[in-house]
Amino acid sequence: GLTGRELLKKLRLGLVLQHKLTIVEGWTFQQLMSSMAQDPYLVHTFSWQNPGLVMMQLGAPGESPEGLLFPDTYLFTKGTKDITVLRRAYQQMQNYMVKAWALRAANLPYQTP
Repeated sequence: GLTGRELLKKLRLGLVLQHKLTIVEGWTFQQLMSSMAQDPYLVHTFSWQNPGLVMMQLGAPGESPEGLLFPDTYLFTKGTKDITVLRRAYQQMQNYMVKAWALRAANLPYQTP
């Protein structure tokens, strides 16, 4: 219900309440989805019981979600879609992997990250 000007004023003054979601290192995808499903500030847009659908929405169809979401604490405002937070975590892991892959030892037998 805010005008654009009112919203910008609130942002400038830091009057926007942010919530956080922590992806714990070592959590399974199911543990993460269970935590997200209980978060009252996220808009739930998918069934967390279908990892294939989630990965399709992240642009990685056919991949297992295990290990593809960067463990960190993500800030978001009330009404943020769950998939938006997952996209940030997925993209952060992709960025991390690109950097790690570039620094790997040259004689390793691995062909892809």
